[in-house]
Amino acid sequence: MNEIIEIIKGWPGIVQGALGSGLFWLILLLGKELSAKATLYFSKKGKARRIGWLISRDCKHEAFGGTNDYARAAYATSCLIYRSLRHAYMGFMWLGLGCIAYTVADIGLAIGGVGLVYYFLKAYDVVSPFGEEENTPEEWKKEHQELVELQILPSEQEEAETNNALNKDKIK
Repeated sequence: MNEIIEIIKGWPGIVQGALGSGLFWLILLLGKELSAKATLYFSKKGKARRIGWLISRDCKHEAFGGTNDYARAAYATSCLIYRSLRHAYMGFMWLGLGCIAYTVADIGLAIGGVGLVYYFLKAYDVVSPFGEEENTPEEWKKEHQELVELQILPSEQEEAETNNALNKDKIK
């Protein structure tokens, strides 16, 4: 390993910078993929996590082309940003705790940094756009139906009754 490091130290600075940038990009790419897979895996573990994940997915469908109503899309985008801020705040809390722990032990800052990266990746997962294969009407209906079954969203019949009641109030 030391031999590799010595060889790289002998390279021009521009090549070292390109190598470092490429390595950083690769780490971010792998981190994003691992975070997405871990979120999917752990979202199935608990009902509360599953509900939160489904709500985020429902908002993503609304925000990224699931509706022609621009007001609903803007509202869904605002919800996604708001939901991601919770994770960003948690990341900053981890960084702060790491800085405090650094005064006691050198490893504290590294632990805080890992917590920061983890929560920032979770925040990114909330606001990241879908792939084309994930943003299909069938997927949206399936996830929306799961939210209805969990009694988080109203069923179509309940929504129709609410709209009828609201329309009757408008007529008066």
